[in-house]
Formats: sequence, structure tokens, C-alpha cells
Amino acid sequence: MAHPERSDLVQHSWVAEYRTIAEEGALVLQREVLIRAKAAGASGSVAIFDNRGMMLAYQATGPNAYNQHMNIALAKGKSVLATHRSTSEQRDRMETKGQGALQFADTLGSLFKGGVAFFFDEDATEFAGALVFSGDKGEDKDEEFCRGALDGTGFYTDLPEREQEPDVKLR
Repeated sequence: MAHPERSDLVQHSWVAEYRTIAEEGALVLQREVLIRAKAAGASGSVAIFDNRGMMLAYQATGPNAYNQHMNIALAKGKSVLATHRSTSEQRDRMETKGQGALQFADTLGSLFKGGVAFFFDEDATEFAGALVFSGDKGEDKDEEFCRGALDGTGFYTDLPEREQEPDVKLR
């Protein structure tokens, strides 16, 4: 039985407004990664997580997609969610600081390229989620597919600016 009058009793300080990517946005990103992967003849797995760590979309694609692609994609997602950094950026940061996985108390998964953190703001401080791909064309392509999918969406990444124009515009 509903008690609408109870909602008036909830203190506003008890309520948090939370901004994250919606399921519809995750499905657009999934489609955009798959378009790029298929155009490159790649097989693999794509997953999108919101900033709470919930997987909103997952898809395997191509004749050579294997369980290992899924496992590595999920491990990339684990790393991005733990650090709020793209996997290649976190790997570079750890190398620069002389850090290893032990300093992160087993919260990291894979640091292969292809785990891309995306943000609501250009300064990359308001984490929106993680877009990950793992496939059979190598980690540089994995990152390129994710990065290309984010082009034109209004989201930002923590990855360095590219010198080339985006490959495919949003459909």
C-alpha cells in the first residue's frame, strides 16, 4: 500500500540526485562501437557501464568472438570503474609513479588499451561511465573503436587529443 504523505516527511538532506549515463545512451555507444568493429572486420566484446558500476549493455560480435574477449572486456571495465581513468592512462600513470597492482588492493582488472573512461565535463572530473572493447585486432584498435564511438556524443575522455579527425560520425 502506498503512503504518498510519507514522501513529505523525507528530509531533503537524505536524498541524493545522481547524474549518470542512461540505458538509451549506453545502447547508442554500443551500436557505434559495433559499427566500427564490423567495418574493421573485428570480432570481440563491447560493454558499457554507468558510473555506479552497473553494466547497461553488452554485446559480442564477429565470428571470432571468444569467451576471452568477454573476460578481458569485463576486466578493462573493472579497472576503469576502480580508477575513473582509461586503462591506457592508468597504465601510463602507474609506470610513471612506479606503482604495481598491489597498491590498488586487487581492484584492477586489465590495463590493456580499450577501456575508456568518459566524463560529463572537459576537465574529466565528473565520471559518467566506462566504455570497453576487447577484440582480435589488438589493443590499439580496441581503444580506437571506443574513442570513435564517443566522438560527437558530448562526453569527454581523459585520453590525449588525437591528431586525426574522427573516423565515423554518429548515425
